[in-house]
Amino acid sequence: MEIKTKYEEKRNEEKNGLELYFETIPSPEEREELKKNGFKWSSYKKCWYKSLNYTPKEEKQENTYKTLKKLTKEESEELAKKLWDTPRMQQYLIETYDFYKTSDGLILELEKTNKITIDKTMWYDDETEGPEVNEKNFIIYNQSNVPGRNLEAYFEEKEKLQNDGCASGRYDYNGIYFVENNYKHNFMVGCDWFSYENNRRNFKRYLTVEEQEDYKKLMEERKEQYIERLKKYFKRYGKHIHARGYWVNR
Repeated sequence: MEIKTKYEEKRNEEKNGLELYFETIPSPEEREELKKNGFKWSSYKKCWYKSLNYTPKEEKQENTYKTLKKLTKEESEELAKKLWDTPRMQQYLIETYDFYKTSDGLILELEKTNKITIDKTMWYDDETEGPEVNEKNFIIYNQSNVPGRNLEAYFEEKEKLQNDGCASGRYDYNGIYFVENNYKHNFMVGCDWFSYENNRRNFKRYLTVEEQEDYKKLMEERKEQYIERLKKYFKRYGKHIHARGYWVNR
């Protein structure tokens, strides 16, 4: 771990942890490096800390996916340079997206779980009874932001269309597919069957059955991560979450 900003290292015997106290705020790159190595920021103790029982995510996820490989920080930086010329946009990509590569070099781009929107105002039709503000309803309301939320419905529709022989219309019944984007000829994935009509000129290929299974597993993990984030958010900011009605038929 390369950290140039000066810090003091302390051992937390009680929690079998390690604490780093910095003289000045580490740079964004150093903070990313700390996170990559399992450190988290403690606003209470004003330090970066981690459990000494921590196992890096890369080790935890080793051999988890058969066909998709998550790009390392260095590989993501190299990809960002190919996609954008400006350092600002390169940094934005690195901070906002996780990248996965297929065996033939196509790229799956997914928004980082900690970047996905959380709506703290639960809007409802004022002609109906508003929802109680609690953790359960808060999570239900934010389901529209959950990654892969319609994935099972998508695959059910795909199977139905295949069984019925309905291969016409706007439906991409063959599965999730890769498309070539328009800015630096990098290959990204499309996962909404309606978007095939717009992307067919840049169509590369469909995901294989194995890639599709990996994708489902990956999205399920991300969904669980996002829900855990919602729970923590509600616990911390619950008093600032509101249910508000909006006018209809007026």
